[in-house]
Order: sequence, then C-alpha cells, then structure tokens
Amino acid sequence: MARPRLRPAVLAATGLLLLASALTSPAAATTDPAPTPPPFRHYVALGDSYTAGPLVPVQLPGPLGCFRSSANYPAFLAAALRVKTFTDVSCSAARTEHLFTSQTANLPGGLPENVNAPQLLALTPETPCRDRFTVDGVDTKIRDARAIRGNVEEALAAIAERAPMATVVVVNYLRILPETGACADVPFAAGDYAWGNEVHRTLNTSLREAARTHGATYVDMYARSDGRDACAGPLVRWVNGANVSPLALNFHPFRSGMRAIADGTHRELTGRALPPVLPTPQLLKRLPAVVDVDGLLDYVAQGGQVPDQVVDDLPSRDATPSRSELLGPTVNPVLDEVRKALVAAEGLLSGAR
Repeated sequence: MARPRLRPAVLAATGLLLLASALTSPAAATTDPAPTPPPFRHYVALGDSYTAGPLVPVQLPGPLGCFRSSANYPAFLAAALRVKTFTDVSCSAARTEHLFTSQTANLPGGLPENVNAPQLLALTPETPCRDRFTVDGVDTKIRDARAIRGNVEEALAAIAERAPMATVVVVNYLRILPETGACADVPFAAGDYAWGNEVHRTLNTSLREAARTHGATYVDMYARSDGRDACAGPLVRWVNGANVSPLALNFHPFRSGMRAIADGTHRELTGRALPPVLPTPQLLKRLPAVVDVDGLLDYVAQGGQVPDQVVDDLPSRDATPSRSELLGPTVNPVLDEVRKALVAAEGLLSGAR
C-alpha cells in the first residue's frame, strides 16, 4: 500500500503553531493599542510540493529535486509576519516518512545536492547563548555555577571564624526565566530559556550544598518566586527584564522582589510572615558615610559598568570623602536632588532623636 502523501496545509500549519505556542509574548493578547513586537520570532515551513511550489518562479538552487520556490506561500507568510528567522525545508514528493528520514529528490543519481535532510531536524531549538559559552565541548556557565560552591564554602568558613555565634543565612536567586514560554522582555532564543534555567538551578544547588555543609540557614527564593519571573505581568513580576528600568537594573529585583526576599528570610528565621514595615530609616542616615554617591549614580547610568574615571580615581582616594564633599552642591541637578533628600532624611532622624 502506498504511503500517504503529506498534506502541506496541515503540516506547515502544525510547524507554525508549535512555534507560536512557544514564542508568543503574553503582551500580544492584551488590548493595549500601543505597538507590540511580532508574535512569532521563527518560522519553519514543512511540507510537500503544495508547500514547496514547483516551477513557480524563481526556483531555489537546492536541493534541486525539491523544486522549492522563492515565492511559495511560506515565503509570503514569513515576510508578512516579520519573523526573525525563516527556514523552508519543504520538498516536492515528500511523504510523512520524510519527517524522520532523508529524502532523495526526483532527479536521478542520488547526488548529495538532491538529498533533503529529515524535515523535523529543522525544529531543533536554537541555543546561541549556550553555544557562545561552550568551549571545547565544555559548558563554561554550568562549570562556573558548580565551582561557585567552593567559593561560597570558603566565605562561610571565614564568617564562622570571625563570628562563631552568628546565625548565617544564605539566600539564593529569584527566578528570572519562566519554566515554559518566552516573552519580549527577555529576548532569548527559545532553546536558551531552558538552558538559562539549568544554569540557574545549578547555581542554586551550589549555594544550597555550601549552606548545608556549614550549617547555614538556606532560603530558597527560586521556589518562592515561581510565576514571578521577568516574563510575568508588570504588576506580578519580582525581577526586571533585559532593559534597565527607573525602578530596577536589568535582570535585578524590583522593590517588590526585595520585599519578597525579606519576607522569605523572615519566615525562615521566625516562622512568621514579614510584618507591614518600611525599610529601616537608619540606613538613610548611614548612607552618606559609606557610599560614593557620584560613583553610584555613574554606575547606574552606565548600566552596571564601572566608569573608567571611577576606576582611575580609586588609588588616589586615601580617605573617606567628608560630609561636605558628599552633601555639598554640584552642577548636576539629579545629584543635587539626591543629596537634598539625604540631608532631609538626616534632619528627620535628628529630630526624631
């Protein structure tokens, strides 16, 4: 009995729908009239001659026997959807078996250029980040995440030596990536989401094992932040996405995330939820004495990169800047406002005493 011929519409639509379910941004479903990124990032076309377009000008050069046109319907669709990548592996005379096995195209001789690889191979997830950090077959990020355990154990041993009666708490990292799906706020390739979670879990395992070895309390914020990752809604997520926000650095916690970490730690230490408190104002009083405000603002403005000038100035700073140096007027209006706030906070604290 002859094998059934592929139904091109069903097969091609199946490939597209698979990508849609994995790559559609949650924002695409909102009614916000503001422009949103295209819902599809990658399009892989599978199918037989009804997809390939035999004799439709202009025919593509290979594999020759597939008779694949540069103007078939997947080509039009890819342009309309504005996808980032477009892969067409359709081939005339393909059967369902050619999803899994190579197809020798219609031209005689079985020459290499007339062989179409198994079409399902085109659906292999892309992992450009993982590929970048894999050197000589070694995933350097996974390797480093495992090696951190030794560094943390060394730090915990030093803490125990200097403060043997202290209660030591190790807090792991909030979840950054969702377990499934993707979003525009985290512009990773589909395959790199799973890899990123693997690196994250490996890092947290190192922290947990180091804490266990030295008898420290371990706070698992990764588990507590399920559903609060950078792809969650703006009122739900605890972690910022790839873009620096006025409220948080990229891939760092928002204020809500910071409070969540405080709550998780409070529960581990006391068995009770964090009460409705504000951050202690004592930190505001101490801030001018311990923070180089100029350097801090430069650091944030540079997106987390320490400016060269700050690095060059470090060896010449023999003493902590005086209060007048930190709180005196400058030509920077933003910095002036920060300093005014610090002076006001210090005045309020002095009045409270």
